[in-house]
Amino acid sequence: MRLMPHDVVLVDHHKLMRDGIRAILERGPEFRVVGEVESGADALQLCKRTHPALVIMDIGLPGMNGIKAIPDILRYSPQTRVLIISVCDAPTLFFSDAFSRC
Repeated sequence: MRLMPHDVVLVDHHKLMRDGIRAILERGPEFRVVGEVESGADALQLCKRTHPALVIMDIGLPGMNGIKAIPDILRYSPQTRVLIISVCDAPTLFFSDAFSRC
């Protein structure tokens, strides 16, 4: 019996990063990338439509950043899990608006 793949949404303003993550995920049958976007607002709209199992999200996004988008995504798609990725190396930045500089 073959299990259904988990639907994944990729959110990063760098296409190269999204391409790399997609390439890794698509190596096996466990995951299916159902969409990718560059902003938190676009992520929210995509998640409303697709209700993915997982969102892999950068936090330093233009417009609505990743941290601000997460509660809205979970409100519309409560079963979705969010994995935050970032190049920021200062954990305290996650608890303030300073991370927008990352």
